[in-house]
Amino acid sequence: MMYTMHYDSPLGGILLAADEEGLTGLWFETQKYFAAKLAPEHKEKMTPVLDAACRWLDVYFSGREPDFTPKLHLVGSDFRQAVWALLRKIPYGQTTTYGALARRLAEQSGKRVSAQAVGGAVGHNPVSLIVPCHRVVGSGGSLFCVVPRDPNATLAVNRIRWNPQNEDYDNLEVLYRSESGEPILLYACADMGESPYPDTEVIVTDSKGRTITWYPIYGAAMLPYDFDNDAPIGYDFTTYGGEYDGDIGWTYPTAEQLANVWVWEGYKDDQYSFGTLTLHSNGNAALTWWYEKDAGKAQEAYEGTWKLQGKDSDQLALNMTLVGGERYKSGSTVQINGAFPVQVPLGFEDFTILNIAEDANGELLPFQVPPSTLIYLVPAAG
Repeated sequence: MMYTMHYDSPLGGILLAADEEGLTGLWFETQKYFAAKLAPEHKEKMTPVLDAACRWLDVYFSGREPDFTPKLHLVGSDFRQAVWALLRKIPYGQTTTYGALARRLAEQSGKRVSAQAVGGAVGHNPVSLIVPCHRVVGSGGSLFCVVPRDPNATLAVNRIRWNPQNEDYDNLEVLYRSESGEPILLYACADMGESPYPDTEVIVTDSKGRTITWYPIYGAAMLPYDFDNDAPIGYDFTTYGGEYDGDIGWTYPTAEQLANVWVWEGYKDDQYSFGTLTLHSNGNAALTWWYEKDAGKAQEAYEGTWKLQGKDSDQLALNMTLVGGERYKSGSTVQINGAFPVQVPLGFEDFTILNIAEDANGELLPFQVPPSTLIYLVPAAG
């Protein structure tokens, strides 16, 4: 039998779930996708395991390191279990990277493990905070000095992670709170080569009641601004480190930049999924995609050609035919044939990432899901 209860935390409501073996879930109530996996035959009732989880949260949110761990019952694949076991070994107050976890797993298994696969397992951690997925960050970042102009400003810094199911950020952990507006040094931002989304949120409220939320971007030096009120945010900041100086922006790619194995992951048909787009320098192209449950066995596999249409162009022309996969049928004539707008960051050498939009005729790649058809791809690890 599954038992649940609710816990009110400084970050919002938390739903706890447990069975006879241990704690099976700890979700912030905004994480609807994860809570949706809760068994329908659950009952709201305090149990010894749930009581221990509440006591753990009391200690944690008091700012102290809990000296005990509630009994856990984590349900997932062998790979996810291995990733979650490594998460529990990250010391309190410290962080690691997706790449470092991938290397640890590769050493243990003797098989190559990608940072993207680790990221998928981290993102599906069912017991937030106690299994500390919030301590995993990108491998790159920048050091910011934040100086509020208003001495009575309040300042909050949160660790966040993008939730594609909600199309919003989940608040994972309170990193810092200030009521007096003193300057702070902040190291923030995942490497965009591993994640296209920031991992840190800064919220400033001045004495006039204006509240601005700022998401620092790795390597970019840009002044946060209150666009709604057409006014400065009310504090200055300086960036230290980061190999790219200037406002972040997007530009046309070169053919040399596009020749790579690009990886996508996200949700397709409400299932966590992966895809690869391989663009060879000789003009050959391949595309595959699969659900996580398929363990890499393609649902669809395409082969064909690609080219960048002219100099200073953002049009990636693809001409590919379905040749294999679970959905392939003999004699299939399914094709991808379009010119897709593509862009790369101005600082491409420092944070390698590619975005692709639907083509002018509305054609989509198999893993472009409406209404948000713009997708981000990162290079394949290893």
